[in-house]
Amino acid sequence: MMNCRKALLLQLLIIAACSSQNAPESEPIPVMVKVLDTEMISEIIYAPCRLQAGEEAVISVPAPAKIEEVHVSSGDTVEAGARLISLGTDDMRAAEVLSAAAAVTAARAAEEYSSSNLDRSARLFEENALSPSDYEAAQAAASAAAATVRQAQAGYTAALASFGRNCVRAPFSGTIGRVLATRGNPASGPLLSIYSSEVLEAELLVSPVHALSLREGLPVIFQTEYFPGRIFSGSLISVSRSADPVSGLVSMAAQINDTTGSLVPGLSGMALILTRTSENAVVLSESFMIPLDDQYSWQVVLYEDGRAHITEVRTGIVSGTDHEIIHGLSSGDTVITLGSKLLSEGEEVRAVNL
Repeated sequence: MMNCRKALLLQLLIIAACSSQNAPESEPIPVMVKVLDTEMISEIIYAPCRLQAGEEAVISVPAPAKIEEVHVSSGDTVEAGARLISLGTDDMRAAEVLSAAAAVTAARAAEEYSSSNLDRSARLFEENALSPSDYEAAQAAASAAAATVRQAQAGYTAALASFGRNCVRAPFSGTIGRVLATRGNPASGPLLSIYSSEVLEAELLVSPVHALSLREGLPVIFQTEYFPGRIFSGSLISVSRSADPVSGLVSMAAQINDTTGSLVPGLSGMALILTRTSENAVVLSESFMIPLDDQYSWQVVLYEDGRAHITEVRTGIVSGTDHEIIHGLSSGDTVITLGSKLLSEGEEVRAVNL
């Protein structure tokens, strides 16, 4: 019985030895990798906003008049001084100009006479042929005549200006907004609006947690669903140093540039405030990293000579799920992107996308 057991044990050892010799070697674990390069990354604060005109004017006239012609339509682009509306000038205003001109002519004639009389009175006074009171009267008459000329000239200037206000011109270069003026109607009240089309502004409201990161001059990018894929650049022109007591948010003003004329006041979109930017940074998605206790510390698995090597990195700027790597990785390093969380240090791997 004992001999049978020894024989059976010997057979089992032989089978185990044969099985061990025929077992295949373990295959390297397949992984996906990425070769790192440098790129730009920015820390961004997002703020929904609505555009408004940086410079806007509502045009009206000081005195009622008849509208003879409207030369512009909504959306037209005009230069400063361009004729917008022609107004009718009645005969009464023309008569006022003629009357004022005649008053200037008469006042100048009276001034010339008074000046000549003053010169003659001065000679007679020096020759003791004229009393002091008569000489003083001649001086007063000359001064009064000169004042009358100045008054007549002012009246003529006013009448001419009133007569010459037969058109409304653009106060600055821009785009015509709403047009209320209609040919044949009286020119009373607002006639039209005009706004600067190259520079627009937007009020931005953000959480106070970002207050220390905000300052005038920071770059701003405006994007809107009405122009997908297009980017309009600008900058912060003012930043409030206190939170709004009602909303609890910090208010800022951004200036958006648009030389194409695409943007208009009232357009809604998203403003991206770039608080920090690194031009040549090593950037890695957090989906390829393993978080540690410190929010700026992560583990990354490198691919080196067919093996996995775990290294610790430090991060800086964060943009969405992308992180700037400030320590632990360099441009040209190869990082395992798929399968890294299942690997151990020194484990043999095979890159399937190299």
